[in-house]
Amino acid sequence: MIWQLEDRHNLLDLEISAVKIWQACRMHIYYKLAEDCGLYEPPHIAQAHGGSRLPQIVTFARGLILDNPFRNAEPTEIAIFDHTRSNRMGDKTVDIYSYSLCSDLEQSEKDFTVFERPFLNQYSKDHDFKRRRVGLIDSVSSVLANFPGPRLSAAELTTIRTIEAEIVSATGVELNLEKIFRKQIKRFKMRRYFYGRLLDKYQIEKVYLVVSYFLAPLIDAAKRRGIQVFELQHGVINRYHLGYSFPDREHGSLAYFPDGLLMWGGNWPSTRHLPLASAAKIDYGFKFFEQNKIQYAQLQKKPRKALVVSQSVHGNALAEFLLENLAALTGWDISYKLHPSEFNRHQNYPDLSRLVASDANVDVIEGGDVHSLLAESEIVIGVFSTVLFEALEFNCQVY
Repeated sequence: MIWQLEDRHNLLDLEISAVKIWQACRMHIYYKLAEDCGLYEPPHIAQAHGGSRLPQIVTFARGLILDNPFRNAEPTEIAIFDHTRSNRMGDKTVDIYSYSLCSDLEQSEKDFTVFERPFLNQYSKDHDFKRRRVGLIDSVSSVLANFPGPRLSAAELTTIRTIEAEIVSATGVELNLEKIFRKQIKRFKMRRYFYGRLLDKYQIEKVYLVVSYFLAPLIDAAKRRGIQVFELQHGVINRYHLGYSFPDREHGSLAYFPDGLLMWGGNWPSTRHLPLASAAKIDYGFKFFEQNKIQYAQLQKKPRKALVVSQSVHGNALAEFLLENLAALTGWDISYKLHPSEFNRHQNYPDLSRLVASDANVDVIEGGDVHSLLAESEIVIGVFSTVLFEALEFNCQVY
């Protein structure tokens, strides 16, 4: 439906107030639609701190006073904007997607700085490399985005109403696109401005980042300065992932898409709908996974050991599914591995509580090494997770 809508109205080139707005918030709209259609559960990120604004205020104040990235800036050739989430790697807490690149750059004696954004208002990664915290940019931009937005022309409002009507017709969901666009435009412009200032301040010559579709303002700021932008693959890419799938789109024709993508390659799935030329799809590998696969190659499968891989937008629904089919897992030892964004809110999953309270042998796991769990498990159950593809490499039966 989204692809058809884009084709009919040329939405990827729709520009309002100097922002290609559909490109800027395509994934935001997709997630909102999926949630309102009942396909995804709400993320409930605000529940992480009981709805209190205090953590955001503390993070903002700390960013302004102690972690202000615009103070004491030193020129650096390469900027790396890593993933907000972190994982354990040995005795370190790192971003598993960019850590190998940082190590390679360090060995090559390249000058680089990692720019870190917080996850749930917290910074958690170890400081192996030169690092600056940039949560202040998102905090200030979000605050300023609450002020009145740009005025829309009659033609722009007509286009918005037409899109809204077609979405209602196809899904039954009423989206207030005018409100979404206004707020996203304000936020986009503020972030583009601050990221531009950051790039200038540090005299950046090249940018690497993770999750490009949430960093469109940074990409735009870099491209306006002639700075190349490369993305590091962070999950499975296929034709149904709207962060990367743009059917019939010319290579390089998207304003807010990276210039290149460092891909896992090998047997990992991909899509021909990536808007990049072949030379811009760089086979880099997923070194964190490759190293763990070798490390755990000698571990033996534990008989009747099952691993459940949760997903934040299907958290309680997955637990409900297991409850309904628990008879099929009688006698199995079940490890229920939570998604990182669920660590501080899984207690609010009623069906997970019932699952734990049942007679089944269920162990809910927050942290830990998922690859060691894969090596020991006979079967793996989950929903559209990268771990499901990793499970195949560990010779698990995947459901």
